[in-house]
Amino acid sequence: MGDQLPASTQVDVYYAEKDVAKKYKVIGHIYTSTAVNANKVKEAILTKAKAVGADGVIILGIKTTGGGNEVETVQQADAIKYTKE
Repeated sequence: MGDQLPASTQVDVYYAEKDVAKKYKVIGHIYTSTAVNANKVKEAILTKAKAVGADGVIILGIKTTGGGNEVETVQQADAIKYTKE
């Protein structure tokens, strides 16, 4: 959900807003849910971020719910675009 820009080929990954040294604006929020490991979730977020033209993503958190054979990992990230302002 958010702005759609030309696709990106490279997306920077951050784990806290304070780590982004460049000025930026949030162009969308990405939510990914999968029953596999966190690395696959991160990969899905990066794929979505590239598709919407993001320069980077700020990973906001990972949450695992369920148990046994019914574990679901949900990860949220903000897609960001660097600005010149």
